[in-house]
Amino acid sequence: GMKIGVLDFGIDQTHPAFQDSSLPKLAGFPKCSGFTGDCGSFTNNKVIVARSYTQLIAPGSDPATSRPDDFTPRDREGHGTAIASCIAANNAAGTVTISGMAPKAYLGNYKIFGSPLVNDVAPESVIIQALNDAVTDGMDVVNLSAGISALTGPLDTGAACGLAAGA
Repeated sequence: GMKIGVLDFGIDQTHPAFQDSSLPKLAGFPKCSGFTGDCGSFTNNKVIVARSYTQLIAPGSDPATSRPDDFTPRDREGHGTAIASCIAANNAAGTVTISGMAPKAYLGNYKIFGSPLVNDVAPESVIIQALNDAVTDGMDVVNLSAGISALTGPLDTGAACGLAAGA
C-alpha cells in the first residue's frame, strides 16, 4: 500500500508487471499533468500518477536548441519501466517471472527525461519540480535513478579530457 514515486524516463503502465486488479483505487487518484490527453491512458490500479516534465525540457519552440519530443509520460527508453519493476513489479508471469521489492506498492510516474538522444537530460529545476510534486502527491518514497556515462577515465590527461597537452 505504499506509494513510491519514480523520477525517470517514464513507466509503461501496460507492462504485465504493473497489472494488479486486487489493488483498491485510492481516493484523489489518479493524478496527471504535463501532457494533453486522457489521464486514464497512462494510469491504472497500480500506476496512480502520470506526470510528464518533457515540455519544460523541450518546449519545441526553437528547433535550433530542441527537437520535438513525446510530451506524454510514456517510457520511450525502458529505464523507468525497469526501475519501477525492481521497485514494485507484481508476480507477473511471462517470459520471465519477476517480483519487485514491494509488489503491492502503488507507483507514481514522474517523467523527467525526454526521449533518448532527443531531450534526455533533465535540468535541476525539472528534477526539483518533480520531487516537489511527488511529495505533494503523497508519495511515501521517491526514487531518482540517474547518471551519465563517463567519457574519460580517472587517469586520462590532456586531449582525452579536452585539456591542453600535459594537463
